[in-house]
Amino acid sequence: MLGGVLRIFYFSILSFLIVEAVIDNQLQEVDPEIISTNVLRIGNTSNFSLKCGRRYCFENEICKRLSNDKEEQCVCKEGFSQSESGICEPDMESITNVVNGVPVETAIPFRIEGPTTVRLPQNAVNLSIVFEGSIDRYDTLNYTYYWEVLDGGGFGSADTYTEPVLALSGLKEGVIRLRATVSNDSLRSFRDVSVRILSEKKPNKPPVALIRPASPLYAVEGSRVVLDAEGSSDEDDTQLDFEWKLLNGPVVQLPAMNTAILRLDNLHVGNYSFGLTVKDKEGATDHRTVDIIVSAKRDDPPKAQISECGEEVSRSTIDIRLPRKTLLLCANISTDDYGITSYKWFRIDDLITQLAVDYSGSSTPVLKLTNLQANEKFGPYIFRLEVSDASGQTDSATISILVNKAVNHPPQPDAGSNQTIQLPVASAVLNGNVKDDGEIIKYQWTQISGPNEVTIVNGDKSKCTVSGFEEGVYQFRLNVTDDGGLTAADDTFVIVVRSKNEPPVARASNVTVYLPSNLAILNGSESFDDAGIVRYMWSAHDDVPAGIAFLGLSCDQSIAMLGGLVPGIFHFDLTVTDHSNAQSTTTVTLTVVTGEEQLNSVEMYLERDFNDVTYRLRNKLEGRIATTLAVQIPEATKVDVHFSSFAQDPSSGRLRVVFHTDFANPIHRKGEGANSTIVVSATRAVTILRNEVDMIRDFHIVSINTLYCILDCSGHGRCSNYSKECNCDRYWMPNLFNYLLRGSKLDCSWSILYFGLFIVVTFVFVASCIVVRFRYRSELAMTEWQPSKNRVLSRRRRRRRFRRNDKEPYPNGQISGTSKLNESSASYSLLMASDSLSSENETELNAANANRHATVEQNGVELRGRPSVQFAE
Repeated sequence: MLGGVLRIFYFSILSFLIVEAVIDNQLQEVDPEIISTNVLRIGNTSNFSLKCGRRYCFENEICKRLSNDKEEQCVCKEGFSQSESGICEPDMESITNVVNGVPVETAIPFRIEGPTTVRLPQNAVNLSIVFEGSIDRYDTLNYTYYWEVLDGGGFGSADTYTEPVLALSGLKEGVIRLRATVSNDSLRSFRDVSVRILSEKKPNKPPVALIRPASPLYAVEGSRVVLDAEGSSDEDDTQLDFEWKLLNGPVVQLPAMNTAILRLDNLHVGNYSFGLTVKDKEGATDHRTVDIIVSAKRDDPPKAQISECGEEVSRSTIDIRLPRKTLLLCANISTDDYGITSYKWFRIDDLITQLAVDYSGSSTPVLKLTNLQANEKFGPYIFRLEVSDASGQTDSATISILVNKAVNHPPQPDAGSNQTIQLPVASAVLNGNVKDDGEIIKYQWTQISGPNEVTIVNGDKSKCTVSGFEEGVYQFRLNVTDDGGLTAADDTFVIVVRSKNEPPVARASNVTVYLPSNLAILNGSESFDDAGIVRYMWSAHDDVPAGIAFLGLSCDQSIAMLGGLVPGIFHFDLTVTDHSNAQSTTTVTLTVVTGEEQLNSVEMYLERDFNDVTYRLRNKLEGRIATTLAVQIPEATKVDVHFSSFAQDPSSGRLRVVFHTDFANPIHRKGEGANSTIVVSATRAVTILRNEVDMIRDFHIVSINTLYCILDCSGHGRCSNYSKECNCDRYWMPNLFNYLLRGSKLDCSWSILYFGLFIVVTFVFVASCIVVRFRYRSELAMTEWQPSKNRVLSRRRRRRRFRRNDKEPYPNGQISGTSKLNESSASYSLLMASDSLSSENETELNAANANRHATVEQNGVELRGRPSVQFAE
């Protein structure tokens, strides 16, 4: 019996387990997401949001694009439906219960009433179990209730979970999943419910309207304008409503007024103003306006172009060859900004009677030509295309069609046999022949190789002449072209040998250059050799000034150029050398003449640095000089200034400018055969320019002189062109008065010999005057002591006379020796006395003179003594 009880217990437990398994399986088949406790995640739903279109998807929502909407939207997952609050909740379907191991309809029908969505700050909610059907109220007392938190236990709590009414409090943002189970002794049923606690609602902010492109917008009449407002935004990421309105402008039909993108077609000329209003779900709005300025469209005339069908390049000439007899001309590459509306083809050549052709499609873009005929003897077919646009503007183009005859074979040229020539013969004739089924329209001889480049005469003919050969082998090619456009070529060779070398011949002509031209060209290209000249060498004679120099490397060329010219006659040698080093030399005479322009050139020094002189300053100086001379020269209406030199003086650092001036000859204008221009005299120009004080001050001019010194130096010297002074000849000198007054040597009018003689004569004259004056003064002094001397002499004479009277006269005029002695003694005594007297008188005279000089110095007056009276003996 105990074994039977155990068996019954065992089978009861087994049956219970089987029933539980069946119920679980059926529940999973009905709604696996609802009964699964792993479907919902507990926590802040914002952490699991998914961006979808303009908003985020919440829990139990997926992002999906519906067929009738262009944007993606959030929809409920399968097994969930959207409640009135917009939250996806599990579907509340009937759940199968088990009674005594057999599935039956719900034995305890009930539902859960209460809000499924709560928004903070509300923090409490009540859920109630309400029975359905015909359940007796008394029977409900036998039921037991149990609320089970399946998910989200942290978002709320209740005091009891065993009452028909569940009071949740302390709510937090999130989702709470609950299961309510109702059972009695024999039945058990349950329902699941979700309560979503939403965050506290924030104040709604209005959306921001945005229109692209920005205002103002410029468009052309008839074009499409697209206004895009998809850039408008809302902080709550809710879907926005759009409304477009025409605020101002010509009437236009709006294709769609409630879309984010507004497309406007065929706008007329005028100013439009469109308004946009965006509105969110809360009714908040924002407004934007955009101005559209529509101008008249630009309508350029069409451009007519013709091409052969199948090509994309326009052509003015088409060349075809028979037997092709059909040609398609296309005008579809013609262009217009708004499209071409009409095409017209015309034949405009004058060969309608000579050349027949059939054509069709004269009013279409394609003209078909058939039955073409060869026209190389008459001329091409010419067709004109005229195109028009919608505005009536037209354009035209023409095309020429050349039709060549059929079956053309390439020509067969023969350049002739090879030739051998001997120098000094330096030319040959090349004679070519051509065989062709048609006509040769072009010949062309070209040099392929050779020691040097030769000259080909009549190179476009079948027969040509070649000259300028040197020793070596030359290759020439004859190219021919027939009337069908086919070409061919043939080569021939010319061998040039040397029989006997002839020396070269140097030839160059004499050259005359007129200053102020500063360039001389020596031409030796007329030199020749039987085999050609390989080297030229120019050299100057030893007496040529070193300032005359060859420019660049021209001394090694056939044509030499010389600079730094000065007046004179100079000689240069030209030496030419051939391949065999044979040489020939000739002498060239270069004559440099001072021309009228050079002789009448003006030299001007400016206190300026050479590097600071620009063309602007040069032009200003030129204009000032020309204006000044034109005003001062009556016969000139316009004066031209020609500068020949701008240089810096190395000694002073000043700027040296050389120029000459001229003006139109009035006689030449009358047709009388005179020179076309008249050169202004240098002295005349210098005289006029020196009086221009303003010009001298403005341009810092230091000196203005003629380029060449024009002083004649009195015929006894040479005038220096550098110092502008006279260098006198030997025995001649400048006028001292002019030199001391002007500070320069302007003549040589004084002879050094005459000047020296004048100095000597003057010196002698002055010396004589001094001597005469000295003697006069001496005589004046003597006159002061002359009376005393005369008195002495008178006494002496009286004594002598008295002595003669005392003595007797001697007979026969003789005296004795004693008498002579006595007389001699007496005379000696008298002489001694007179000498003593003379000495005394001299002493007195000196004292008197000293006193007289002192008196003259004090009074400034010289007192001359009276001449003494001479006493007769």
